[in-house]
Amino acid sequence: MPIPECHTRLRTTLPHHHNLYFEPPLPSSSYKLIRTPLFEFISLQIASKAHPNIILQILQVGISKFTQHTLLLSMARFTPINPLFEPSLTLIGGIGIAGAAVAVIVAIIFAILVLVMKRGNKAMIDISKAIAHAAFSFILFEYLALTVFMLILFVIVSAVINWQTGICFLVGTFCSAFAGAVGLFMSQANVRTTQASDRSMLYALRTAFTAGAVMGLFVVAVGLGGICFFLMVFGVKSIVATPYLAGFGLGCTVVSLFSRIGGGIFTKAADVGADLVGKVEKNLPEDDIRNPATVADLVGDNVGDIIGTGADLTGSLVGSLVAAAILGYQDWGPRGVGYPIWIVTFGIISSLVGQLSVWTRHNATRAEILLALRFGLLMSSAVQMGFIALCTFLLSMPWQFFGIGVIGVACGFLVAACSEIFTSASFFPTISVAKAGKFGAATVVVQGLAQGFYSIGPATVFICATLIGSIIMGGVYGASIAAVALLSNLAFILAMDVQGAVADNAGGIAEMAHLPQRVRDRTDALDSVGNTTAATGKAFALGAALLTGFALINIFKTLAGIELWDAASDPFAVGGLLVGVTLPFLLSAMLMQAVNSCAESVIIEVRRQFRVNPEILTGQKKANHSRLVVQVTAASIHAMIFPATVTIIIPLVIGIFFPLQFLLAFLLGYTMTGFCLATFLANAGGCWDNAKKYVETGKFGGKNSSTHKACISADTIGDSCKDTAAPGVSIGIKLTNYISIVLVPIFLKSREWWWVGFIILAVAAFLLIPIMLASPQRLIWLYCKLTKKNVEDFSFGSFGEESGEDEESASIVISRKPQEAHEQTRVQI
Repeated sequence: MPIPECHTRLRTTLPHHHNLYFEPPLPSSSYKLIRTPLFEFISLQIASKAHPNIILQILQVGISKFTQHTLLLSMARFTPINPLFEPSLTLIGGIGIAGAAVAVIVAIIFAILVLVMKRGNKAMIDISKAIAHAAFSFILFEYLALTVFMLILFVIVSAVINWQTGICFLVGTFCSAFAGAVGLFMSQANVRTTQASDRSMLYALRTAFTAGAVMGLFVVAVGLGGICFFLMVFGVKSIVATPYLAGFGLGCTVVSLFSRIGGGIFTKAADVGADLVGKVEKNLPEDDIRNPATVADLVGDNVGDIIGTGADLTGSLVGSLVAAAILGYQDWGPRGVGYPIWIVTFGIISSLVGQLSVWTRHNATRAEILLALRFGLLMSSAVQMGFIALCTFLLSMPWQFFGIGVIGVACGFLVAACSEIFTSASFFPTISVAKAGKFGAATVVVQGLAQGFYSIGPATVFICATLIGSIIMGGVYGASIAAVALLSNLAFILAMDVQGAVADNAGGIAEMAHLPQRVRDRTDALDSVGNTTAATGKAFALGAALLTGFALINIFKTLAGIELWDAASDPFAVGGLLVGVTLPFLLSAMLMQAVNSCAESVIIEVRRQFRVNPEILTGQKKANHSRLVVQVTAASIHAMIFPATVTIIIPLVIGIFFPLQFLLAFLLGYTMTGFCLATFLANAGGCWDNAKKYVETGKFGGKNSSTHKACISADTIGDSCKDTAAPGVSIGIKLTNYISIVLVPIFLKSREWWWVGFIILAVAAFLLIPIMLASPQRLIWLYCKLTKKNVEDFSFGSFGEESGEDEESASIVISRKPQEAHEQTRVQI
């Protein structure tokens, strides 16, 4: 692009910056938008140096023309005329794949270091195997149901858009599913953490944290490697026109939605049932082996907090990278694509530095453990800032983008700090919730709701400042770079998140195997810290989701060809905004209702076992743990299908049957409201959870006191909020945007393709109605038929022995042939 005359004059009057000139962040065809009277005025005044009061005059003119010109002016930036080199997409992708390979190698080394550790005695090993077997069966069942939806979407995308986008979509689903499978494999660290806790707190922390680091490195590797692979294979076509990489992002996001809400429903239904009956009604300790729902609760930690979190953050990372690559090529060519990819690639190294920096005393307290994790995050972020500067120099990007990267990293710190303040037992909000338990469960609930609503304020301020600052300095592309910088050390963030779930499992194994109290105390300390770090991980994911969502909305607006319009007077814009604001609340309601219905079945079964066999409470007979696992598995898979399908169908239907302005307003409404609602749900739930654990340390009466039971009741409410509804709403931000981008060619031809909408609705109804009408037990029968397993042998290991109840009460009635309802088989679990 030729240098404008005013830029030439400006260059000659700036001897200390002789190699710089103003370049707008828009294509050359849009340059006329930048050459506004305000821009010309400032350029000429600087060049002539004729006015001593130049600053005052600029401010006067700027204020008078702010609404028309200030944003465009502020987006102008200094750019080197002669960059060091112009990298090709092949080089960019090659470096990214090399970084992913390094991450995989280091992850394998970490995994070996964890797996060679001792597993403890036979009882501990048996319990661990039962948990792993049950988690594997759940994931197999969930992925079986997910495969049906993925194939349908693959056919639709391939037939209506193009086969390249379809292939990217299919590979994206595999990458996200693989990240979850890695988490399942590393859940074997639970029994090793239990054994390490017998030695010291430091060994327990390093074992659980290293297991989380393995998953974090694999998540970054599959996301980064997948994007770079398609960049090298498809080249420019993967990020222009109808970008193929959007299909990759859609695939990752769809799998993360199903994995997160399916695992979330499972874990929270089991947790609620175990707490309300075991703790509140029978005064059993946490994770007592006499509680029939204990194993199901521990399985839920794996499938929800480990596997679901891995799939969720894979979608977040891929979403931010895809948005940055598409926008970067529009504004900066290959350099704009390489910048976010290289930032994430170097983020692998900075995450390793942070992971190796996590160290504490052998008998560390909870506060010292949290301090060690904070120090590791600080080290990782500090090193990452240096790498962002290096990427900026190597690719000759404007140094404003280094500032944007620093803003993104700082935003992650601030949002995480906000989440920690509102969920950690070291600060007033959680302590005030625990104190409210002295007056009953209602006051705990009210106080927790208040703290959750308060937490929205500072989080919104930090994200808003990041969004505005990044856009002012780098346009919409700057917002996507801020999201990438926020997640650039994802391998460390995920390690912090996963270690809490591993420690929770370790504590359950310690309780069930009757290990010394010091072991349980150490695992409880790690679990309490894990609740705070889990809230921190959700804060990172939410911040990145909002920034990425804003970038994706602008990509959709560009692809759809929507110009600026008077939205306030457009009924379609107002209607779309209202629908977008409403959907997060409806989705939350469906997910919380799903948890409630599954939890009711758990409560009924636990009470039934205690009623039929009172000897379970005295230890003379063992509870039937396998039966609970089977029931929760079938119920959670059955319950997740409808809310997930609704989230996918709604933007598709809106795009086909309504104007694109309606869809654009819908995306804006959902993105903004979804962020605020998910922040509230995550922080309120974390606050209730840690308030319960704070009381269990001996405060306000300690365990089994009235305050403790009140906090347990409130915690059961928070469980469905923080681990099911909040992640589901957060993932929906990215999912609705990706569906809109991938299917925008259909939406542009909605008058010709209107019949596609009816076909999709008919197929959805054909699949959903039978599933919703069928009982969860029919899903067990279907699973056995498709996998060619014997229905009678469908159980989850030999750990849960029979409770001794009569045959009528110990069986699940399942029809072998649904069309012959009178022929039934009683399956002994």
